[in-house]
Amino acid sequence: MCPHLRNRYVALRASSYRLHGVHGITYMPGPQGPKIYNAETVAFGDWRIRWVEACQLVMRLGEYTVIDLAAQVSDAALKVVS
Repeated sequence: MCPHLRNRYVALRASSYRLHGVHGITYMPGPQGPKIYNAETVAFGDWRIRWVEACQLVMRLGEYTVIDLAAQVSDAALKVVS
């Protein structure tokens, strides 16, 4: 599991979503070539997208429901036992 999610997380069931952009290192032009500028999320329509070294795709959730994973696991376990 992702280290950021080991202790805190929210589970969502998305019913509508779309690709939004990428997260990664943005660069800016410099006198001796590109220079690192920031780590950020950049949308696909943004002109800076060509200056991103992407490491993750970003989805935009339209409609979603927060779910209780413990309850989901519990229900699944009861169905298997039955």
